[in-house]
Amino acid sequence: VAPMGVHVPAQCAPCDATAPETSRYHARPGVQISGASVKYHHWGGLSLERIAKLTPKPKGNERFSSIEVVHAGGPVAERLLAAPRIDASCPVRVYELPETRCEPAAEFKAIFELEEAMMLQRASRQSLIVWVGRPDRPELDGFAGFLGMLPFRGVHVALVSPSAEAHPDPFRYSTPSGVIEHDATDPARMGKCAIAAIFGPLPSRTFTSHLGRWDPISVEPSAGEPMTRLPFKIAGLPLPLITYTGDYDSGVEELAARVAGAYPAGRLLPIVSCGETVDRLGYAFDVLQALARRGHRGYYFTHRSGETHKHWAEYCRPELLGVVARAKAAGRTVLFLAVGGGCNGNATGMVAAMTNSHFIEMPTTPLHYNDATTSAKKAFSLVLNGKILSKNLLGTFYLPRLVFCINETLLTCSSASIHSTVGECTKTINMLAMPDSAAGQMDYADILGAHEFASDTTRILSCIDGFESLIGFVQDDGARAAKAAVLEVGSRIAALRTGAAGGPADGVGGGAGSCRSRGGDGVNDASAGYEGFWGGMPGGGGGSHDSAGWCSDAMSALIAERRQLLRSFRELFYLLPEEDRDTIDEFLTSSNLEIVGAKAMFLAYEDPFEKYRALLFEYAHTLGHAVEAWLAGVLERAREAGLPADRIEAATRNHGQCVGMAVVWAGAISAELGILTGDGLVCHQAVVYLFNSFGGFSFAPVRAICDALGIGRAEFLSECLAIVRLDNKRGYCECAAYSSVDQLVASRPGRMLKSADANAEVRYMVTIEEERQRLVLERAFEMEFDLVAHLDKGQVIFRPLSSAPRPVGTGLPIATEVRLRIRRACEADADATVRLAAQRALPPHPTPGKAAQGAPRLATPFTLPLTPPLTPSLTSPWLLACPTNGGRSTPGALSEGSWPGAWASSSASVSSEDNNELLSRCTAYRIEKSEVISRARLIFAPLVRALVATTQCRPSKVAGEAADGVAGALFTLDA
Repeated sequence: VAPMGVHVPAQCAPCDATAPETSRYHARPGVQISGASVKYHHWGGLSLERIAKLTPKPKGNERFSSIEVVHAGGPVAERLLAAPRIDASCPVRVYELPETRCEPAAEFKAIFELEEAMMLQRASRQSLIVWVGRPDRPELDGFAGFLGMLPFRGVHVALVSPSAEAHPDPFRYSTPSGVIEHDATDPARMGKCAIAAIFGPLPSRTFTSHLGRWDPISVEPSAGEPMTRLPFKIAGLPLPLITYTGDYDSGVEELAARVAGAYPAGRLLPIVSCGETVDRLGYAFDVLQALARRGHRGYYFTHRSGETHKHWAEYCRPELLGVVARAKAAGRTVLFLAVGGGCNGNATGMVAAMTNSHFIEMPTTPLHYNDATTSAKKAFSLVLNGKILSKNLLGTFYLPRLVFCINETLLTCSSASIHSTVGECTKTINMLAMPDSAAGQMDYADILGAHEFASDTTRILSCIDGFESLIGFVQDDGARAAKAAVLEVGSRIAALRTGAAGGPADGVGGGAGSCRSRGGDGVNDASAGYEGFWGGMPGGGGGSHDSAGWCSDAMSALIAERRQLLRSFRELFYLLPEEDRDTIDEFLTSSNLEIVGAKAMFLAYEDPFEKYRALLFEYAHTLGHAVEAWLAGVLERAREAGLPADRIEAATRNHGQCVGMAVVWAGAISAELGILTGDGLVCHQAVVYLFNSFGGFSFAPVRAICDALGIGRAEFLSECLAIVRLDNKRGYCECAAYSSVDQLVASRPGRMLKSADANAEVRYMVTIEEERQRLVLERAFEMEFDLVAHLDKGQVIFRPLSSAPRPVGTGLPIATEVRLRIRRACEADADATVRLAAQRALPPHPTPGKAAQGAPRLATPFTLPLTPPLTPSLTSPWLLACPTNGGRSTPGALSEGSWPGAWASSSASVSSEDNNELLSRCTAYRIEKSEVISRARLIFAPLVRALVATTQCRPSKVAGEAADGVAGALFTLDA
C-alpha cells in the first residue's frame, strides 16, 4: 500500500516485442457482437437463494452484492417474500410497481422512479434485480427487461413469470401500452439482453437470439461532394460519421435528402428534438422543414438545456409519448433526430431506445460530434431536487443510424463548448499519447485490432493556433453581437409559437390512455397540416397548433429574418484572414479525426460496451464528473440569486472543461505518489496548460461565484466527494470505505498505472484513498492549478495565468517541445524493450574463469527493486515513495493486492568493490542502465510476490534481503 492508500499491486513490465502477425494489436477481426442465450428454469422449490444461485453472475464475481425484488403484488410475490432465507449476508430490498393503467408516460415514470430508488439504496453493478410477475397479468412481465437495462447500462435480471400458457420471450418485450419496447435482435442494441435467467412453471429450456442485419443510412461521399466520412466502427459495425464542409443551407438539404432516401414516403414520423439554444438558432426547425418538403412531416420537441435537466422527467411528456403511440399504431417508423449538443444527444437517444425508435444525431458542438456520438452509451443522470447526484447512471446502449455534422453550425459554439472539446482531447492525449508508435503498440498490445485506428493524438497540440483563432472569433464583440441578434429573434419565434399553441392540449397525439388494444390510425391527428408540434418550455405551455398558427405571416417573417441574420453571422467568419480560417479548419479536423480514431481503437473490436479496456476513456472523469455536477447546481443558484449573466457565463464549465481540469488534478495526485515525475509530469500537465491562455481550465471564475453566494471550501469539498461516492465506475472492483475507484498516468503520457487485481487491471483502474482526492480538490478551490504554459530558454514552465498570461500566437513552440519530449520518452521505452528482448538469450552471470575482459563474478544476487516503466531517474521520488526505516520499509503485512514498492533507499550500504563488480559486469556484456532496470523488473516483482505468498514474511525482510547491496550500487551507477 503506497502512501495515503493507493492500492495498486503491480505495474507490468514493458510488453515483449511481439511479432505483428501474432499480436492482438495487429489483428484484423470482424463483427464482435452475437446473439444472447437465456435459460428458462422450472421453478421447483423456488426461493431467492435458488434464483441467485442459478442466475449467471457478473463477470469476475462469484456472488451478487444485493438482491432488488420488484413486484406488482400477487400470490407468487407473497410466497417468495415470505419464504425463509438461508443466506442473510446478501441484503434484499423490495419495491412495488405502481399501477400504470396502460399509459406510456405512467409506465416511463414508474420504471425510472423504481430505478432511482434502487440507486439511492446503493444498488451496484453486482446487484441482481428479481422481477416477480402475476399469473393474472403476464403483460406486466415486460417491465423486467427495462428494470435491468438501465442501471449502469445493464445489470442482471431474473424474471419470475408465473404464466403457464407460454414461455416469455426474453429478447422482444414491451410494457402494456406497447410504447416502451425492446428488441434485442436489433443490431442497434449490439446484442445486449438484460434478462439473464427466467423461472416459471413450464419445462426448462434455453432461448438463443439471432441478430438482424445492421442497416445504417450509409453515406459514401464522392470526390466532388463537400463531405468527409470519418473512419469509425463499433463492435465491428460501421457507423457513418459525416462531416459536411459546404454551406449550412446545403448541408440541411443534404441531410434531409439522405433521410428521405432511406424511408418510404408517408411511412416515417420524424421527431426532431433540441434544447433551448438550438431551438432559438433555428437549426432543428430547419431540419424539420427540410424533411417536410420531402414528404416526411413530423413532430417538434424542445426541452430545457443543461446537465441538471438531463433527467427522465424532462422527456416523460404525455404528448411526446402519445405521438409515438399513435405512430406505432398506424404502422409508421418513428425516427428521433437529436439536433444539438451532448446532453440533447444522450437524452434523446435514451427516449429512442426506450421506445424502440430509429435514431439520428446532428451534432452542433465539436464535443458532441467526436465524443458523445462515438459511444453507444445513452443515459440520464440521477437528479434529485434539481441537484445532480450522479452523472449518466441510468442508460443503455443504442446506436444511431447516422451522425451528420454541418461544420458551419460549430461557429455558433460558446467559448466553454470549444474548451470542453479540448478538455476531452487533453484526456485522450495523456492516456494514449502515440499509440501508433513502437512504444504505443507495446503499451496497448492487448487491444484487439487497434492498428486500424491508432494514430498520434499529440497532433492536436500542434493545432494550438487554430484553437486560439476560433476562441478569438467566438469572443469577438462583433460576432457575439451578431449571434445575440439571432438568439433574440429566435426567442420571439418561440414566444409567438407558444402563444399560437394556446397552452397544453389534453391527450395530444393520443397520450392519455394510449394502448395497443385501443390503438387505431390516428397518427395524422398528430402531424397533418403543418411541420411540427411544440413540446413546451417551462411556463410556456405546450401542445399542438394548426398550420395557420405555425406558418402565419408574422411567423414566416421572423423565420426569414433569423435565417438572414445567421447568414450575416457566418459571413463574419469568412471575413477572417485566410490563414486564421485555415488554422481553425485544421484544429477542428485534427481534433475530430484523432479523438474519433482513439475511440474507435478501443470500441471497434476490443470493448464496444465500454466495461473493460475502453473504460480507459473515463480517465479524469471521477473528479471531473463530480465538479461538473456540483457546479451545475451552483450556477442555478447564481441565476436564482440574480448574479450578472456575464459572471455566470465566465464561470460556466462544461463537461470537457471539468475533465480537462481533472486531468491536471490527476497528474498532481500521480506526482505526489512519485509515479509521474520529471519530463513525464511536465508533459502531462503541459497538455492542459498549453490551452489555458483564455482561462477555460481555471477555477478562479468559479471561485468568484462561490464567494458571491457564500459557498465555502468545506461545502465544496463535502458536495463533490458525496458525488464521487456515487460515481458510476463503482462496483467494477473492490473498493474499501473512504476509498474511490480512479485511474492514473505513470511515468509518461500514454502509460497507465496498472493493478494486479484482475477486475481493476482490465479497466486500468486503481483504488485511491478519498483523502487524496479531497486534498487535490482543496488545492483547486484555492486556485493553485490556474496556470498557463510558457517556454523559457527551451524549458516548459508553468506560471499563474493571473499574473503571467501568455500572448496569443506564442503557443506553437511550446506544443512542438512537448510533442518532442513525449516522442523521445516513447522511443526510449521502445528501444529498452527491444534491447531487453535481445539480451534475454544471455546467461544471467558469466561463467567463472571465462568472464569477458576478466570481469569478476558479482557476489550479490542481481536482483533489484521494481521500478515503474522508464523511470526518468533512479533517485526519483518513486524509489522513496514507501515509508522507509534504515533502508527498509515500515513493517507490515504485504497483501496480495499491494504494491511491492521500492523498499531500499539511498541509505542502503554497499561496498565500492560490489559497485565496481556491477559496473564491470555491465561493461563486459555491454549492458546499459536501462537494460539493468528492465531485467530487474522481470525478476523482482514475481520474486517478491512468490516469497510473500509462500513465507508470509514481512515485506521489510523480503525486500531488505533481496535488495540490500545492489540498490546502493544502482544509485551510484545512476549518478
